[in-house]
Amino acid sequence: MMRPDFIIVGGGPIGSMVAKILASRGYATLILEEHSEIGKPVSCGGLVTERVIKISGVSNDVIMNEIKGASIYSPNGKEIRIGGDKKHAVVINRERFDKEMMEMAMAEGAECKCKWKVKNIHYKKNSIIIRGKEEMKCTYLIGADGARSIVAKSFYFPKVKECLSAIQTTVPFKTEQEYVKIFLGEKIAPGFFAWIIPEGEKARIGVGVKGGYFPKNYFLKFLKMVGAERKKINAGIIPIGLRKRIVKGKIAIVGDAAGQVKATSGGGLYSGIIASKVLGEACIKCFEKEENLIQYERNYMKGFGKELKKCMLLRKIFLRLDDKKMNKILSLLDEKDIEIINRYGDIDYPSLVAKKLIRNNIHPRLIKKLLNSRYYLN
Repeated sequence: MMRPDFIIVGGGPIGSMVAKILASRGYATLILEEHSEIGKPVSCGGLVTERVIKISGVSNDVIMNEIKGASIYSPNGKEIRIGGDKKHAVVINRERFDKEMMEMAMAEGAECKCKWKVKNIHYKKNSIIIRGKEEMKCTYLIGADGARSIVAKSFYFPKVKECLSAIQTTVPFKTEQEYVKIFLGEKIAPGFFAWIIPEGEKARIGVGVKGGYFPKNYFLKFLKMVGAERKKINAGIIPIGLRKRIVKGKIAIVGDAAGQVKATSGGGLYSGIIASKVLGEACIKCFEKEENLIQYERNYMKGFGKELKKCMLLRKIFLRLDDKKMNKILSLLDEKDIEIINRYGDIDYPSLVAKKLIRNNIHPRLIKKLLNSRYYLN
């Protein structure tokens, strides 16, 4: 029976980063990936900051386009233009990104088995037993297996606070190459937003909705609204709201499996890679002392976990806004507010610009009334 030091369930970039760190220190590290090919299927908008490229270590070859700004459309159709002054984000080839991450992990000595679906996991005599095509044992187990994590399910980790549903397609579409477009409104994307992300002669067009709504109907209506054709679609779940626990003994979950996703945008690459680095270092320290992985949970919650909690607060405020309130608040944005957004806007740290806007807004009484100030005490 195979017995590596670490088994990582999930061959996405988050699992690959953990594997790279562990293998580089000489630990026997095995990745189990259920799909037949790394990077497929793609279920991500692929809009990230250059910070993600830098901390992941991938080449600039994964970059397909550079984004300098965004056009945000309120429910009544009014356009608000932000950015345009500098590069704020990049559009990446997510399949290539994933493959490069895996290649780096394997270059350090990690092993990956594709088409290996985990069917059952349990403890037995101080070992963790994983069953699928065969039976394996390991000392430490990492769940980097996404929103429907079998690792989290098998060991009864607390649930994420909310799951969004999203659909995206990539089709030939003419749009401004340096601007993403965001559409808000209960009739367009209840509880979230729709988007158009340019990548040359094509664009990634998608819709996300809150739980209880079926995204396909909204997606088809949005395609018709913007005049885009329907091609092959990718659908997925976006888990938001950190699980209260992300460690149980020598088992840890990371990335989407842990709910380490920004509630403001649904993005999880930056937050997940940060978490994978914290987890990798904790694994190394704990393995040597045969300790559990609680230090990973503590360190992450004290670090980027704080930003994710702030994002969740912003989402709760967002959900309190119907179309009428949303139109009103967006209409209040003046040149000074746009300047603040351009200066402090950062999709990795959205709480920073929110804080600056609240402090500098010249209509605090109206904002307070619209949001209901009692909410902040809940």
